[in-house]
Amino acid sequence: MAEMVVQYPVAGGFVRLAGHFVSDAFGFMAGWHYFIYEALVIPVEIRSLAVLVQYWNEDAPIRVVCLACIVLYTAINSLVVNAYGEAEFWLSGDKVILVISLFMFTFVTMVGGNPKHGSYGFRHWNNPGAFAEYRSSGTIGHWEGFLSATWSASFCIVGPEYISLVAAEAKHSRKYLKSAYQTIYFRFFFFFIISALALGIVLPYNDLTLVNLLLGNEGSAGAAAASPYGCFKAHNGPKDVDLVWERIQVDAYEPTAVDDETTFWGEIAQPFYIKRKPPSSV
Repeated sequence: MAEMVVQYPVAGGFVRLAGHFVSDAFGFMAGWHYFIYEALVIPVEIRSLAVLVQYWNEDAPIRVVCLACIVLYTAINSLVVNAYGEAEFWLSGDKVILVISLFMFTFVTMVGGNPKHGSYGFRHWNNPGAFAEYRSSGTIGHWEGFLSATWSASFCIVGPEYISLVAAEAKHSRKYLKSAYQTIYFRFFFFFIISALALGIVLPYNDLTLVNLLLGNEGSAGAAAASPYGCFKAHNGPKDVDLVWERIQVDAYEPTAVDDETTFWGEIAQPFYIKRKPPSSV
């Protein structure tokens, strides 16, 4: 995708390129697929934020929280470009702060900086192990478990397609889009691989709360307390950082949903991509 977008920075991004390099039918399918994805992910993220708020207070009015989110996201997307970009910049900073704080939390607690004053290090990598077995047993089962987790996680990785959608609007697009795509490798390593490493350190894969969440047992599915760091704090503390931690999480939700809503409205016209030929530059 990066090579095609840098070579042909056209309006419509990867949807239009799919229609040009494969077929109009494939481009039509890609447009509808991305439209449906954006139409569904916004309500899911608003619902996740409402669940997080309800984790603090079970009596929180969920309808009011959802309505406030919708109004806030619509208001931010209604701002002029400069104001929207400024709001996006500061809101996105909380996501970076959250990730860095989680890494620091992992390191400090694993070397003994926790209420129990125990250096657990990579204990969970030995018991029960770094990889869960799936279908088979032994090394083959560990490999199958890794592939299963990778398959599920791959649906959570987004970002490159967002860059392609602004190709036609970017100044010196072939120069700056190339630089933007080069940072994706760092983002994937820092935000995904290192995060997975940190989660495997603080919590074993057979934690009872996580198992109940996976099995969909009553009282566990969809609970904010079932997050890996939430489980760790429930077992080991410290509980006095919950409010600060979750305040950052709320701010981290905002730019994510704002991005998706912006892309959603930009993709409204994409499903109707039929027989629209790219410009002569393509």
